[in-house]
Amino acid sequence: MSSPSQKPSQFYYLPLLSAIMIIGGIQIGFLFYERLHGGKSLLHAGNSNRNTLEEMMNYIDQRYVDEVNTPEIVKTVIDETLSRLDPHSVYIPAEDLADANESLQGNFDGIGIEFSIINDTITVVSPIPDGPAAVQGILPGDKIVKVNDSLFVGEKVNNQSVIGKLKGEQGTKVQVSVFREGTPDLLDFTITRQQIPIQSVDAAYMLNAETGFINIVSFSATTHKEFFQAIKDLKAQGMKKLILDLRQNAGGFLTEATEIADEFIAGRRLLVYTKSHEDESTEEYMSSVKEGEFETGDVVVLIDQFSASASEIVAGALQDWDRALIVGRRSFGKGLVQEQFPLSNGGVLQLTVARYFTPAGRCIQKPYMEDINAYDHELIERYVHGEMFYSDSIAINDTTTYLSNNGRKLYGGGGITPDVFVALDSTLLSAEMYSFRAIIPSFCYTYFSEIRPQMLSYETMQEFDEDFSFSDDLFEKMQTFAQKQDLKLNKKTFLNNKSYITQELKAQLARQIWRGNGFYYFNNKQDRDVQKALELISANMALLLHSDKEKEAN
Repeated sequence: MSSPSQKPSQFYYLPLLSAIMIIGGIQIGFLFYERLHGGKSLLHAGNSNRNTLEEMMNYIDQRYVDEVNTPEIVKTVIDETLSRLDPHSVYIPAEDLADANESLQGNFDGIGIEFSIINDTITVVSPIPDGPAAVQGILPGDKIVKVNDSLFVGEKVNNQSVIGKLKGEQGTKVQVSVFREGTPDLLDFTITRQQIPIQSVDAAYMLNAETGFINIVSFSATTHKEFFQAIKDLKAQGMKKLILDLRQNAGGFLTEATEIADEFIAGRRLLVYTKSHEDESTEEYMSSVKEGEFETGDVVVLIDQFSASASEIVAGALQDWDRALIVGRRSFGKGLVQEQFPLSNGGVLQLTVARYFTPAGRCIQKPYMEDINAYDHELIERYVHGEMFYSDSIAINDTTTYLSNNGRKLYGGGGITPDVFVALDSTLLSAEMYSFRAIIPSFCYTYFSEIRPQMLSYETMQEFDEDFSFSDDLFEKMQTFAQKQDLKLNKKTFLNNKSYITQELKAQLARQIWRGNGFYYFNNKQDRDVQKALELISANMALLLHSDKEKEAN
């Protein structure tokens, strides 16, 4: 989110603000210390530094020549101070706390739709099954144009304003009017808001007769429960092998990550440990002696540069114990442990208190102390230096030798380095493909409205797959749609990449009927990482997980 433009009057007290930042940094340090040490202060009871900060703020409030937004100053002081600690210690104001924690809680109160904003209009991508919107009859492709009898289209429509209109306390009602393709008049619905689950397991289906696929998008309070059920359902369908997709999963709750890792690892073994800075004390997280749901059977875990935190804990544990082969690209490298400390103003301090280490002793966190700005741009540097395309370009910041349980050499220095590297498809990053990739999702939401009756008639994804064809008429519709967004579709680029573009269209259309399973069913057919995983999982996985000496002996 871009920051608001700074008002000229704010420059008047920038020198004063700099001074407060310095004092504020010292003051916050005292508060952290007290909270971490049972209320004991570093200073005597008088705490002159705390009094100094309070005195300064009082003088600013009462005597400063211009009107001052004191809460904004305080927040700026806090943000500036925390930025000098590490990239992941943050202050969350009271008004943002609910939204910040919502995805971790696993539910929210609302009407239950996935939406996209197309041409300044709310377009329903998919109603959540059995949610209040679906029960009332809202369909994929519907366009919400009025909320509570007021027109709600145009520039004022953005993600934040839509959420503000449609979310609300459980049991309250909201009226919406929708435009539906083929229906002359607007359709009115009165929807009672309910608690809506946020599914963190986005897809779980069989890739073939014995190989299952599960995609986890985050680690919320319900992830292990969802994962456990998905494993049981796939095993009932004959699953003997599993591809676990943790790509673009930024993490979440540590407990959910360790419980999922425990489902794969037999016996009581170390899954991850944390180490604090002050006294180097460690806390270990162990697997249970209770038998897990998938302790036997080949496993491949997919990771990429956006897999972070809890994702890296799962991948690291399974890699260190040789329980899974890790495939893809080096993960993000977020191995700092945050703990939330409540503040008197209702906000929270989310403070880094320790680091994560894999069972073999690898620190997951990538370097950040030299230059936090460089840390923010580190992923871009990976692209520039070729790491996304060549395995020998992977930066190894730790020369220590780490070994897996079987004696395989592992790499540290930040993130999880895959056992099998898969390069990004550079053709998908070309300027010629940009226009196609930019419009396909939004185009499909609009196009679905035209073909809704036909899409709803398909009983299976296979039936839709066999029936779908990419006609010249469809390409012309895409061209027209692109032109409205000042983009141009190149016919030659389309012909050279027709298979990829067709599968993308199928995946986006299928998502609106079969949700995550529909999207991945089609997307995985051309996904390099998944196809490589299928190749590996069909080979002798036990041999692949042996040390180099054992492989030579075999």
